[in-house]
Amino acid sequence: MNIKAYHTEEKPLQTKVIFNTIEGKIISLQMEKDSILKEHISNVPALLICINGEVVFENEKKSKRNFA
Repeated sequence: MNIKAYHTEEKPLQTKVIFNTIEGKIISLQMEKDSILKEHISNVPALLICINGEVVFENEKKSKRNFA
């Protein structure tokens, strides 16, 4: 599987459900440089894996973490 194949459109933010699990969904997310994902709540713990580029993750307690 090539994860880049899930994102073929030229859009600032793209999401694609790869598959569903009992606990939730596995989602591929592609964001344009300098874009910000709106604040949201996840019902299950999330795992962020940065494939290409850099990401800054900030939670509701203002704790930040960089991924590259």
